[in-house]
Amino acid sequence: MFEDKTVEIPCPQCGRKIAKKVGQFPAHGNHETDCPGCGARIRVDADKFTRGIRDAEKGIAELKRNFGKLFK
Repeated sequence: MFEDKTVEIPCPQCGRKIAKKVGQFPAHGNHETDCPGCGARIRVDADKFTRGIRDAEKGIAELKRNFGKLFK
Protein backbone atom coordinates (compact mmCIF):
# COMPACT_ATOMS: atom_id res chain seq x y z
CA MET A 1 0.00 0.00 0.00
CA PHE A 2 2.76 2.46 0.92
CA GLU A 3 5.65 1.16 -1.24
CA ASP A 4 5.45 4.11 -3.65
CA LYS A 5 4.96 6.74 -0.93
CA THR A 6 7.80 9.05 -0.02
CA VAL A 7 8.94 9.65 3.55
CA GLU A 8 11.40 12.26 4.75
CA ILE A 9 14.22 11.09 7.01
CA PRO A 10 15.75 13.94 9.04
CA CYS A 11 19.53 13.99 9.39
CA PRO A 12 20.43 13.88 13.10
CA GLN A 13 23.48 16.08 12.44
CA CYS A 14 22.23 18.96 10.29
CA GLY A 15 18.46 18.43 10.20
CA ARG A 16 18.24 18.22 6.41
CA LYS A 17 15.42 15.94 5.27
CA ILE A 18 16.22 13.15 2.85
CA ALA A 19 13.32 11.89 0.75
CA LYS A 20 13.12 8.10 0.29
CA LYS A 21 10.40 5.84 -1.06
CA VAL A 22 9.05 3.33 1.45
CA GLY A 23 9.85 0.52 -1.00
CA GLN A 24 13.57 1.40 -0.77
CA PHE A 25 13.76 0.15 2.82
CA PRO A 26 14.50 -3.51 3.51
CA ALA A 27 11.94 -5.48 5.53
CA HIS A 28 14.55 -6.37 8.17
CA GLY A 29 17.89 -5.13 9.40
CA ASN A 30 19.11 -1.59 8.90
CA HIS A 31 19.03 0.84 6.04
CA GLU A 32 21.91 3.27 5.79
CA THR A 33 22.27 6.36 3.66
CA ASP A 34 24.50 9.43 3.62
CA CYS A 35 23.14 12.92 4.18
CA PRO A 36 23.72 14.94 1.00
CA GLY A 37 24.04 18.07 3.15
CA CYS A 38 26.70 17.22 5.72
CA GLY A 39 27.76 13.68 4.74
CA ALA A 40 26.66 12.12 8.04
CA ARG A 41 25.79 8.42 7.91
CA ILE A 42 22.10 7.91 8.73
CA ARG A 43 20.88 4.53 9.92
CA VAL A 44 17.21 3.58 9.93
CA ASP A 45 16.08 0.52 11.89
CA ALA A 46 14.11 -1.26 9.17
CA ASP A 47 12.32 -3.52 11.67
CA LYS A 48 10.87 -0.54 13.54
CA PHE A 49 10.10 1.22 10.27
CA THR A 50 8.31 -1.87 8.91
CA ARG A 51 6.30 -2.21 12.15
CA GLY A 52 5.24 1.42 11.88
CA ILE A 53 4.09 0.94 8.28
CA ARG A 54 2.21 -2.23 9.25
CA ASP A 55 0.50 -0.41 12.15
CA ALA A 56 -0.48 2.44 9.82
CA GLU A 57 -1.95 -0.03 7.31
CA LYS A 58 -3.97 -1.72 10.08
CA GLY A 59 -5.21 1.67 11.26
CA ILE A 60 -6.32 2.64 7.76
CA ALA A 61 -8.09 -0.70 7.30
CA GLU A 62 -9.93 -0.21 10.61
CA LEU A 63 -10.87 3.35 9.66
CA LYS A 64 -12.29 2.08 6.35
CA ARG A 65 -14.33 -0.59 8.18
CA ASN A 66 -15.70 1.94 10.67
CA PHE A 67 -16.41 4.47 7.95
CA GLY A 68 -18.26 1.81 5.95
CA LYS A 69 -20.47 1.02 8.95
CA LEU A 70 -21.66 4.62 9.07
CA PHE A 71 -23.26 4.33 5.65
CA LYS A 72 -24.96 0.95 5.90
